[in-house]
Amino acid sequence: MENCWNNDWADMGGLAVNAIRDANTVFGGLGVYSVVEVFFLAGLSVFLTELEVFWVPSRMARLCKVFWMFTHRAHQDMTSLLQPCWHGFILAADQKQRLQYANWLNVYAKQKTLVSARMKALYKDYTDVLQQHHCKSEDVIICGEDCQLYDVFEPTLIQAALSEKAVNLGHLIFGTDEWTLLSGTSGKSTQPGDPLTMTLPRLGLKLSDLKPCTHLNLQAYSNLFLLP
Repeated sequence: MENCWNNDWADMGGLAVNAIRDANTVFGGLGVYSVVEVFFLAGLSVFLTELEVFWVPSRMARLCKVFWMFTHRAHQDMTSLLQPCWHGFILAADQKQRLQYANWLNVYAKQKTLVSARMKALYKDYTDVLQQHHCKSEDVIICGEDCQLYDVFEPTLIQAALSEKAVNLGHLIFGTDEWTLLSGTSGKSTQPGDPLTMTLPRLGLKLSDLKPCTHLNLQAYSNLFLLP
């Protein structure tokens, strides 16, 4: 992963999902299916390049938070899933038990998935923008902020991670001002000291110099989390 940040932009045209799968020392355990799940929860397209993910603070912060959420859920709930599969000291799941794991997954190997009304609206806007540019005959760039191709991100899916107090990356995900409004933390955390925020200036990404592009439609988030 350090190479992804140290290399020139011209060397960061590979898919971010592949770079993450290869970075075992950073994202340990993310493989074929789990990296797809993580990208879905982070609101990221699996077709984004390394440059489009690792050099955008909001996307990188979402990726980190979702990875925390993914491992947190495994620690919390994996025991109940595996308990019926233990036979003495032998873990042996039958075919039916293996298929039950699919209930844990949101998108991998599935034709349909359940989403909130807010996420559905974001997805529709995303596909509409893609279709709009697809109809144009000339080559266009649709990755910039001006094109309004916003990430399909639902914060409620990672509520436990965004509510975690020890290391909170909400200011990177939504921008400092928006996060203050959404989280109700006005005046409480003006100096984020998490490792990711402290590392960004060393990489040439100074958040104080400009308003960062989050690739999120911030107007869609009148509330941070949706009610059950």
